[in-house]
Amino acid sequence: MIEWYKNGGIMTNPTMFGFNPMSGKAMVGGEAGPEAILPLSKIPELMEKMGYLNNNSSSTISINLNVDGKTIANVVAPYSDIINGNRLNLSERGLAL
Repeated sequence: MIEWYKNGGIMTNPTMFGFNPMSGKAMVGGEAGPEAILPLSKIPELMEKMGYLNNNSSSTISINLNVDGKTIANVVAPYSDIINGNRLNLSERGLAL
């Protein structure tokens, strides 16, 4: 049986929710306390309810991500291959972890 979270949800205990084929590791949440699963399309509505967005004004929201170039390359490379028709593995690119 599969439990879907397309509308969001909360993990209150350590919960495996996927498998990362790039790292070969399980993806787990809720291990350090409750964690939310939220569709990205619902973020503006939630932020408005919390008072961060107002329909009558423009707001700028900054999100800081600390990601190294190798991580970005590992994520982007397979999609680049699809677009360009290449089939290079990560070790051929010098990106193998």
